[in-house]
Amino acid sequence: PPLGPTDKTMSEEQAAWRTEGSEYLGRAIVRVVVETQEASTGEVIGWLNKHESDFRDERGKKAALWRVRYHSGELAGDEEDLEEHEVLESLVAAKEASKKKAGSGSGSGSVVAQEKKEKAGKLEK
Repeated sequence: PPLGPTDKTMSEEQAAWRTEGSEYLGRAIVRVVVETQEASTGEVIGWLNKHESDFRDERGKKAALWRVRYHSGELAGDEEDLEEHEVLESLVAAKEASKKKAGSGSGSGSVVAQEKKEKAGKLEK
């Protein structure tokens, strides 16, 4: 069947993501969904440098993005675009997940634990 407008846009968008040139490509990540505290695992599958990306960070500066595809957990089958600090946090979480059972939400690298610390004003730097 012919591609619809949405399908064409998605395939063109996928083609624009780089699959070489970043140390994070192919790396496993773990993200914890805050609402459910369920861990989802995935892999970094592409990236855009700050000149290719139209994303701006919280300070309004152009920023690179990394695309992640989730393989398991609540986010299985989904893709998400992450900033570098989110990729780094997720890589740390991936290391901790191999030591602890996924879904505990208690690892210092988990999204849930970090957000709890931020809310309590006790974020360690």
